[in-house]
Amino acid sequence: MKKLIYTKLVVAILIVVNLSAYSQVKTKIFEAGVPNTLIPAKDIPRNERSITAPVEFEKLKNLVKTGKEVTTDYKYSFALPVNVDIDVLTAAKVIEKDSLIVYVLTIKAYSALNVSVHFNEFYLSPNALLSIYTNHELTDSITAKENNQNKVWATRVYQGNTMNIVLKVPLKEKGFSALRINQINFGYRKFGNDFFGNPGTSAPCNRNVVCPEGTGWENERNSVALIVSGGVTSCTGALIMNTCNTNIPYLLTAEHCLDANVQNWVFQFQTWSTTCIGDNGWREDVQFNGCQLRANNGATDFALLELNQIPPTNSGIFYAGWSRDANPATSATGIHHPSGDLMKISRDIDPVISVTYPGSGGNNHWRATFDQGIVQHGSSGSSLFDQNHRVVGQLHGNQNNTCAIGDNNCFCNQLPVGEYGRFDISWTGGGTNATRLSNWLDPTNSGALTTNTTNISLLTNSGTYYIAGDNTVCATSNDYIITNLPAGANVQWQASPSGIVTINSPNSTQTTLTKNSSGNITLTAIITNTCGGPTTVTKEVRVGGYSSSDYQISGPSIACNNQEVYFSITPTLIGATGYAWFWPSDWTYIAGNNSNYLTLRTGTSSGVVGVRVANACDAGGSPATKYVQVNNCGYGFTASPNPTNNTLTVQAVDGKGQPSKDPAQKFYELQITDKSGVIKKQFKYAGGLQQTSINLSPLPANLYFLRVWDGKAWTSLQIFKQ
Repeated sequence: MKKLIYTKLVVAILIVVNLSAYSQVKTKIFEAGVPNTLIPAKDIPRNERSITAPVEFEKLKNLVKTGKEVTTDYKYSFALPVNVDIDVLTAAKVIEKDSLIVYVLTIKAYSALNVSVHFNEFYLSPNALLSIYTNHELTDSITAKENNQNKVWATRVYQGNTMNIVLKVPLKEKGFSALRINQINFGYRKFGNDFFGNPGTSAPCNRNVVCPEGTGWENERNSVALIVSGGVTSCTGALIMNTCNTNIPYLLTAEHCLDANVQNWVFQFQTWSTTCIGDNGWREDVQFNGCQLRANNGATDFALLELNQIPPTNSGIFYAGWSRDANPATSATGIHHPSGDLMKISRDIDPVISVTYPGSGGNNHWRATFDQGIVQHGSSGSSLFDQNHRVVGQLHGNQNNTCAIGDNNCFCNQLPVGEYGRFDISWTGGGTNATRLSNWLDPTNSGALTTNTTNISLLTNSGTYYIAGDNTVCATSNDYIITNLPAGANVQWQASPSGIVTINSPNSTQTTLTKNSSGNITLTAIITNTCGGPTTVTKEVRVGGYSSSDYQISGPSIACNNQEVYFSITPTLIGATGYAWFWPSDWTYIAGNNSNYLTLRTGTSSGVVGVRVANACDAGGSPATKYVQVNNCGYGFTASPNPTNNTLTVQAVDGKGQPSKDPAQKFYELQITDKSGVIKKQFKYAGGLQQTSINLSPLPANLYFLRVWDGKAWTSLQIFKQ
């Protein structure tokens, strides 16, 4: 029976992994506000986490508001990143309802014009559903299909300063999802569509892609993406064909758009107004997350990316055709997202000319002087199409531009020029696979000079691969296979660290593993294929059962009696199937007994909290434990804001969390310690205080503990300094 159940589980995992190759996230837009009937978990109260912006935020915001140029490192940005550490599943309000466990958390970025977040830990269990919504936008289609080998994920940019996060997980999958936010982006400059139904933030001389100028360009506009990089800058790109006619999501944009981590890029397709005048009728767009850099070259300012996800064949997305003809186009069209706005179109009815861009050398750019529309910041990386609707370059900029970022009148009054790195020169680029287009877009070396814009439904689904197979190996695994592997491809398997397993068929298209010892491994497949590659894909696998040396319990070491306390297991465990927690007999269970977290209410006695983790191999070895000291506090203390920048306010509070009116309730000493207990700052008050503010500078950003002495006992609170 056990073997039969395990076989069914493997089949289910294979199905989930296979589906994950084709994923998309849709966001619906409601000009009048998200209808109450569509708000996820609207009847559940939500916890709120408020984040204050750093000092430079208000300065940047005021510079933009008064029309002054931002001359700092944030000149080309629209948002300021703030580092945080928010475990959503810990910070959220948690309710068990209708065979589901529901997590609800509101993130408020004070004073921000727009907001987005980055998850540095992102994993959704097979049937989990993540929703994010604001006053006007609802993203309710985030599922396990968004899981990726880097376990990161970023949201789109939402208007306003408040974001609501709702995660619904079946009770049988409690403890398998992970959501941790490490960055919140505060918008200090308007981005995209300012107010829904009104004109957006780009210059008024831009033309919506559905205007008469866009007639006949419906296919090409479906290849164009708004790119949000790191939640703070934007560019434009377009999916582009390869000569194998395969659904490999290569996307062409500009090299100067690249930052250190393309894994946190967000791509929004089909983001346009459905009317020519004003930004109206925008109802839904399609989003993909993360990519790999395949090639780039500064001479023509091109970057070729491969999206982490394959767009579904029913998405309505197209791949743009291209031409590497060295002769100038007789007319040209640009489709782009200026200032992150809804999609615009620009037309040049005259031939383009070849020019030199400063610092690039040679006539390696095409210059278009537009008769209709313009380009501006945010249009960077957008494709220039010739008279045959084929890409001939991507936007580098306008070397004569003198306009400040937000000065839309200036952009409308200057000569409407765009200069594009030439596709025909990028084809051979710097002469290597990492600096040219040819081996990616023509991997069989067919010598084709052109391709045509093509509906994704007509392409062969190949190119982005996933390893399907067991998450846990007890003795010898079932087969590991590569999804979407085309005929003729070669695969080489590796495992790191070596020695934990034996790879039984290291040079076959599928393999099995045999256990040598217990531990976590990264299984790697190196795929060589004439129509794409070499490509490396990985899968995290647990070999053998778990023991207490593999994990630890995070949670408080000191608590008050009758206090709600939360414990969790770190790190996230691969393939865990059960969690057996235990705690002092006079404590009360609240939630999470068979999950990677536990919520309890303390009794009067101190004691040990422990857990034993099982997986498919065994019921778990020796448990991990944590001793918790329980004090008879009767009242408590709060510290805010938390997280904080420099100033922390400590307040004595009563049993309801309100400022204490008991004159005897005071604190006489405050200590700030690091995680090892080393005192970093100390404050003493001879007569005692009920409230004070302390300065934490110049302590670096990190997790600390505030220890409060009330004359009888110490109370400890976790503090995160940004």
